[in-house]
Amino acid sequence: MSRKDNLKKRIDALCQELGIADVPYSDTSSEAQLNTMIDELEDKLPGEDESDDEVNQDNETGTEAEAAHSGDLASDESQETQGADTGHTEVLVGIGELPDGESVDEGPAPEVNTNDDGEMQVLVLKAFQSHTGKRSVLHNVGDKPYLDEETAMEAVEAGLANLIATL
Repeated sequence: MSRKDNLKKRIDALCQELGIADVPYSDTSSEAQLNTMIDELEDKLPGEDESDDEVNQDNETGTEAEAAHSGDLASDESQETQGADTGHTEVLVGIGELPDGESVDEGPAPEVNTNDDGEMQVLVLKAFQSHTGKRSVLHNVGDKPYLDEETAMEAVEAGLANLIATL
């Protein structure tokens, strides 16, 4: 599949997520035009505004577990949901630098959700493709796949996903 096809696929996914019936590209759209369309569509997504993410990184502190996991980096996410059947709080953990003078909270450290194979569960924020052996998998926004540790951490560090953890 060509790069343009991948970009068109991403636009199709964004249009579907936003409820847009007519795709904004044509067969003659260039890669630059497709990238611009993707940026514009991502800006329309609720809670996906990158400028808001930068503000959140400056205002929020991280967790001990993530700070230990990433050296001088710590979590920049504070979204929590209450697990209905488990009574545990689900936390999304991302990576960002702590602002000057800030320290890691002293609360309980969240535990990243893992499966029996030791793979880590992530929440996909921006669609990306991962490779497992000879297989390639497209992860769409909102998916919650289990990924090997290296892939999961690369996705989190790139801002494509957050780790799903439980307090």
